[in-house]
Amino acid sequence: MTLHERGIDLSIMDLNLVRPIGFAVIDGVWGMEGQGPLHGTPVATNVVLAGLNPVAVDRVALNVMEIPQNAVTYLNYAAQAGLGPPNTRKVTLLGNTYIPHRFVRAKTAPVLLQPVAAPGTISISAGQSTSIAYQIKTSCYTSAQIVQDTDVTPGVVPVRTLHDFVKVAAPGETVTWNGLDDSGAPVEPGIYLARIQAAPSHTSQLIDYAVGRITVTS
Repeated sequence: MTLHERGIDLSIMDLNLVRPIGFAVIDGVWGMEGQGPLHGTPVATNVVLAGLNPVAVDRVALNVMEIPQNAVTYLNYAAQAGLGPPNTRKVTLLGNTYIPHRFVRAKTAPVLLQPVAAPGTISISAGQSTSIAYQIKTSCYTSAQIVQDTDVTPGVVPVRTLHDFVKVAAPGETVTWNGLDDSGAPVEPGIYLARIQAAPSHTSQLIDYAVGRITVTS
């Protein structure tokens, strides 16, 4: 669950940065469209994709399914990090040609991009604050929290709720944190996460997560 609560797109990026993939295969002989993996519809596309660059392979798969190249957030992050191409314009295809199949896309949470804190480090004794900016592609409901979630003791520990789920217009907003917890007391020095959640409504179970790191010093 921590992978999702830290932002699944960012988690995919982190895993690939730590352990790069040298060869990728997509078995698309049978695929699934709609609300997979439990309630989707099987589709026989009879396609197998393979390549040395996993980002390029995934981007060709988007073309097979007729999904826009900018529709998958982790691929956009990967291109920014230099892990692969931003589209398929310079991707060379070898072997048999494929027949595209326009997949019925699943209902998903609103697209949420990683929040960025400026400054990234604040001092409690100096009374400093940080501004946390994030972007959304469409107007939706978002919540903004400060949490702790360490690799040593994984699990989200709420520290400060900046605001609960409220309607926010695209392209997003900027919120401020002053290093205090919900009781108004200064937090301990350490690393904290600005955790943003985005959903189509305040009661929806379709939630996207993204986090940005903040370092607090004494």
